[in-house]
Amino acid sequence: MRCACGNKILAVGEQPAQQPYAFGQLLTPLPSSALRRTHPMAIAALALGLCGIMLSIFCVGLPLSVLALAAGVIALSAIAGNPQNFEGLPLAWIGIAGGALGLLVSVGWLIYIFVLIGSSEGYAF
Repeated sequence: MRCACGNKILAVGEQPAQQPYAFGQLLTPLPSSALRRTHPMAIAALALGLCGIMLSIFCVGLPLSVLALAAGVIALSAIAGNPQNFEGLPLAWIGIAGGALGLLVSVGWLIYIFVLIGSSEGYAF
């Protein structure tokens, strides 16, 4: 007996017939996009960019921001050179933007501090 969709209706306790599969055989082939992985430098660029922004108010974010810019550019070129194996362009671009913002804030703070120290010759801290 079959239902309206064409599947066999099983009796109580009856098990469906199993198709034999070889060990390690995929049931369905994976699409090519499933084989792509996120480039590690894109992840590093994102992490360094975010840390560079957060630590830029302490002027510690300057080296992190420079590293984020470098990692983002490396990730962009690696992904563009091998797009069938790697993904992560948005992560790389966000890392570059975060690195640029952290760099600007860090340099701005450094300039502000040097101007403040330079203009306060007679004041004791």
